[in-house]
Amino acid sequence: MKENTLTIKYFNNDYGIQTAANDELFCYETKDLKHALKNSTSNKIFIATGINIKTVIKLAFKHGAIVYLNNTLHYDFSELKDKEETNLNNLLKILSIAHEPILLSNAIEILFDNLKHQIPSKMPLKSALQLVERHISPELNITSSLNKFKALYKEHQNKVKKYIKPAPNEKIVEVKLSYKNELLDFIKKTQGISVLVGGMGSGKSLHGITPYFNYLCLNEGYKPTLITPDIALSKQIIAESDPRHYLNKKNGKSISHLKGLVCCVNSATTNNKFYEYAANSKVILIEEFEECMLALTQQLIKKSGLLSDRAQAMKRFFNLMHKQQLVIADALFSDLSAKEVIKETGKTIYLIENTDPVIMSQRELLLLNQDGHIEKVIQQVSENSNEVSFSDAGQTHSNNFFKLHDIIKSKTKKSTKIINAAFLKKDEGSDFIKNIESFLLKYNYIQISPVLTSGLHFPLEKIKRVNFFASKTILPTQLLQSSGRFRCANLLQMSFVEGNKNYFPTRVAIKMQELIETANEQNFEDELALVENCPEAERVITRILHNNEMRQNYANTTLMLFEMTGTVIKYDTEYTTSTMQNLTKPTPEKFSKLKTLSPKEYEHQNYQRECLSINELEELQKYEALRFYNVLNKPELHTDILTFDNSAKGQKQLKNLHFCRHVDADANLNSAERIKQIVFSKIFNILGVNINSLTGTYDYEELIIAEDFAYKGEIVLHDQVIKMADITPSLFNFKKDGYDNKGAFSTAFLKYFGLKHIQIARRKSKVNGQYSYKFCPERAKQVNKYYGLSFNFD
Repeated sequence: MKENTLTIKYFNNDYGIQTAANDELFCYETKDLKHALKNSTSNKIFIATGINIKTVIKLAFKHGAIVYLNNTLHYDFSELKDKEETNLNNLLKILSIAHEPILLSNAIEILFDNLKHQIPSKMPLKSALQLVERHISPELNITSSLNKFKALYKEHQNKVKKYIKPAPNEKIVEVKLSYKNELLDFIKKTQGISVLVGGMGSGKSLHGITPYFNYLCLNEGYKPTLITPDIALSKQIIAESDPRHYLNKKNGKSISHLKGLVCCVNSATTNNKFYEYAANSKVILIEEFEECMLALTQQLIKKSGLLSDRAQAMKRFFNLMHKQQLVIADALFSDLSAKEVIKETGKTIYLIENTDPVIMSQRELLLLNQDGHIEKVIQQVSENSNEVSFSDAGQTHSNNFFKLHDIIKSKTKKSTKIINAAFLKKDEGSDFIKNIESFLLKYNYIQISPVLTSGLHFPLEKIKRVNFFASKTILPTQLLQSSGRFRCANLLQMSFVEGNKNYFPTRVAIKMQELIETANEQNFEDELALVENCPEAERVITRILHNNEMRQNYANTTLMLFEMTGTVIKYDTEYTTSTMQNLTKPTPEKFSKLKTLSPKEYEHQNYQRECLSINELEELQKYEALRFYNVLNKPELHTDILTFDNSAKGQKQLKNLHFCRHVDADANLNSAERIKQIVFSKIFNILGVNINSLTGTYDYEELIIAEDFAYKGEIVLHDQVIKMADITPSLFNFKKDGYDNKGAFSTAFLKYFGLKHIQIARRKSKVNGQYSYKFCPERAKQVNKYYGLSFNFD
């Protein structure tokens, strides 16, 4: 045992609690215990049973304490944790030293909390159970412990499963029948809500939605409306030349005479002509309900993207469900969707599963690292196979979608094609929808964006393998949807980018994020009033929150969903090269070697932006950087400028500085920029530095005040008081739980301006670690130099 080891005593009786409370440091709540462990000078801490015993064990282990689990039972954690070991290996030590049921049971739970987001992304359940078994004392009940671990995992699976299947509900009736022989007759005679949830390729559209829509169109008075999440799926259901297609150019202002309507959800809820037709339909059919709901949460509705406009569209969508019959087709119909439909209509849902044998081979998913995955595809394309990849990488800011394609094309010298939104808008895109098989087989490599995630299917026998390069920008369920587009492919090769993004976990934070991103100074107050206490806005926020939760632990959640739908996961260990270095941002040296475009060349190239190669896109980026710094005609400065700019990071930093230096001049800032202006200026004022000369010093005390404002303060935006706690997660990359070292907060803040601080010698009166700071003079001089070039100051 180490000297000055903390002792934590856990009392489970009133006498012990009263005795301890009289003369020792005593904690009733978890936050008090955390504070005591971090700051107390006492080496004895007593806690009440109101604090969860698992939490006590975790904190005792973290701080190397001796913990009494009752009056006589104790464990010494003072020398157990090894900083050189992984977190998993350290937690296994808790399991290893357990010699009785109390610690054993809690150690299983602690270990499960660590492993649940690694099964199956890092290891299969079988391997996890073997790992647990090896670390339990043979004198204890190993079988019971393993059963507990499996039960915890089953509970976790059920939570994840709700993303693709409703939980049991008294308003849900499960029906199993043959889609091929019985489905159409069942729908014809069943009033209310039918949801077709057969797996991908089961025939939901073929035997249900499409024939029933056509049947209703032939019968007077029904005038059905079939709603899809996007244009591409609507065109696969019926041709654009069909009068019933909402984009048919021959239809005039009035479409009331049509026998039926196929329309994407955006137009069905925001275009009065289409909404009024749907409102008068006796039957509504919805393809891919989850995708429709996702579309209504995104900032594309009515082009403005305002939360109030999305709320209005969502209201209309649910209004359309009040029909004598509603038919939905979605293999991934979620628990949230079921609850919302039931709450809106008050009706029972018939959840219809397929009993027909589906002719699809057992699918395998080969999990790779992304470097190895690219190398594998390059090898496969080089062998003259027809390879298809889905990629959700960036196309606007990072260009990684195009970089991935260009790497494979340049390495293989084979024929390739990109299918994205820009492609589908062309005549060639329309031909693709009409003749998918002949189009795809013309190329050795096809790369598809998320534009084709829902509904479409390509039953091509020659495509036996499909690749997924997951950048975590779309929902896990959309990735699952994409895997079903090629019905004959029985091998899926998948890789994920590293890291997990933290998504906004509260309703208030989500609402503020949506308002900030879409409302401007002129309409912010009105927009806030429109969405305050608005049920439809809350429905949009609920859906965003649901999607954010799904995105947490992205790779693991995705792979769990694949397992739940029958896919077998295997792990690749062969390919571990470094091709991904080609997907990083171009270096200043590479930018310098690129052609410097003339203004006319830039205008011509920028007009074709969506169709350019990665090299041409980088030429545009170079031109835009040099134009920002006003040095297009000063080639001697190009290399230094591009080095400072660091792929447009310098431009953002100088714009942030400009916000602070011209508080009253920028009248056209959007809400996000205005908030940054207010917050940045406030923090500079707290620190007491000169924003123009970038000089001045600040102490530890000023940093405490500045950090407290960043996390707990308030600002006034457009006459509205806004709490920093509601906007910091979405606008600022500050550490979630604050900074123990206040100098680290200074570092994080100054990154927004390309600045750095240096420590000034600590005064004798200062506590250890509490310094005074000033801006690094060399860096401040450089920032001011490039600021002057950018904003035309001498």
